[in-house]
Amino acid sequence: MPEENESYQRQRSRRTKLNRQIKNTIEKYKLNESDIAPPPPSIDNSKYDNAMDSIRAFEIEQMSYSFKFCKICKERRLEMKMSHTDICTRCHKDKHNVKMFSSSNNMDPGKLPMELQDLTIIEQQLISRLSPCINVHMLSHGGIASSGHCVTFPQEINEPAKIFPRLPQEIQIIKVKKQGKNETYREFRVRRIKVEQALKWLKINNPAYADIIISSNRLLHLPEDGELSDITTLQFQLDTPHNNDKGPSSEQIDIGVSEGFSYSTAQLPDSNTCIKEKVEKIVQDILGETQGEVSMNRQGTVTIPWPTRSDIPVSEFTTQHFFTLAFPALFPYGSGDFFINRPISITSMSDWAEHLLWYDDGRFAKHPYFKFVAHNMIMRKSALEKSSYIIKQKLGDNHFTISDLKKLVEKGDKSISQKILYFGGNLRGTTQYWGQRAKELRSLVQYKINEGMGLPSFFTTGSCAEFHFKALKRLLSMYVSQTMGSSIDLNDKNVLFRILQENTHTVAQYFDLRTQSYFKNVMGPVFGVDSYWYRQEFAKSRGMVHWHGLCWRSDREPHDLLNSAISSGLSDEQCA
Repeated sequence: MPEENESYQRQRSRRTKLNRQIKNTIEKYKLNESDIAPPPPSIDNSKYDNAMDSIRAFEIEQMSYSFKFCKICKERRLEMKMSHTDICTRCHKDKHNVKMFSSSNNMDPGKLPMELQDLTIIEQQLISRLSPCINVHMLSHGGIASSGHCVTFPQEINEPAKIFPRLPQEIQIIKVKKQGKNETYREFRVRRIKVEQALKWLKINNPAYADIIISSNRLLHLPEDGELSDITTLQFQLDTPHNNDKGPSSEQIDIGVSEGFSYSTAQLPDSNTCIKEKVEKIVQDILGETQGEVSMNRQGTVTIPWPTRSDIPVSEFTTQHFFTLAFPALFPYGSGDFFINRPISITSMSDWAEHLLWYDDGRFAKHPYFKFVAHNMIMRKSALEKSSYIIKQKLGDNHFTISDLKKLVEKGDKSISQKILYFGGNLRGTTQYWGQRAKELRSLVQYKINEGMGLPSFFTTGSCAEFHFKALKRLLSMYVSQTMGSSIDLNDKNVLFRILQENTHTVAQYFDLRTQSYFKNVMGPVFGVDSYWYRQEFAKSRGMVHWHGLCWRSDREPHDLLNSAISSGLSDEQCA
């Protein structure tokens, strides 16, 4: 670290050590020298040289980050703490015979078989037994976001669907596309043989699919290789204005127009299928293949387990194999699901979801809406467990009981709804949560004042320039190589755009590490910051993270300087 008033000999020794560290880092991580910016020319200004050396150390640390893999939990995390070469600290500290996140505890979802690889979103919906409905949309410049609640409907009145695949008319979706240069239907592609192979594999290998009936007649309704017809399509222009927060400047995030169409989908609840209208169309097909659970009474009325969707949603918190039924392409063997029996129970859905997010092959992080469904359920589960209802009452009023509230509601007293407050201070992102964080910040400021450090010295902010960080591009190339076994060209804007969308967990984790490194290597040595507070936010129109912070300098500047200037009677212009 640069020292104040250091001698020429000391400065030369430090620079030699820094250059040696750079060389070792390049050799260790097999970097190109072009990946690290060349050092700026030295000038006769020690403060400038010290600042440049600190920035150089910051850049070197960025290029040293790497992914670690644990053979027990099978997580591949960025800068994961390891106790041994191939065992993470968490698994090493777990002294149980059956470790919490191990395959012995049914926490390993297993590798994807060839039959379930590369399924499009439509193909996955055709083979799913439950249908989670959640609003997922693409933001300006490619970010993906979710809003509203998640609800899951069974595909049959009393239980999940049994006859597969689902028919094209049962897949009710709206396709929203942005006009590009060339037509593409990659996300809406359906391959009949792919769907058939996936269902046959699941029936044999997945206990949650053992009782399904595969209908050859239904398979004939699917295209051999093409897009489903009669999909409702909405188009919007590239110059459609957005009133949301724009985030960083356009120069920072403008990556040009991607080739082809960019698609975003929203699955709509299927309309209930009338059994009487459908039974005659499929009875011959069902009876011709296998009787299964089909029955016929004396009047000739046929009863079959026709898949329809109930108006009453299933419980996401009690349905056995819930995630396997909704995402068979993620849980091929039924293991790894949150709602299954295991030797050691995992009570935290958040820990379970984070474990899957960093799973070996990265498929859970890449899935378009699994993370949104899981996050929505985590938030609602937390709301039920950690939040409370409070009734506003005047001083002297009798306390309300549950019985009193029921009577008022039964009498049609609507004023009671205005008296009930929902308090969720422990739920991240809520107004009450940030209200508590604001109180904590005010307490910190007051503490600093009482300790003689005064108010914060300055305000600082940083945003994620994910399209320009060389270190991030290196990490993404490394991650794709390790998880998919292939190399990619991130100089291609379309490829970079896609990889960033698929690996937002890596982008967010890297930016957090970068922020901590920035305060340690730059803000401290260069600006004299010894205390700081910051909060992370997401730009609404982009979905990428940025932060705002307050910093205190150890020398109390610029407060002492301003106090001295004002005490000396200097004018505002002279102070400036």
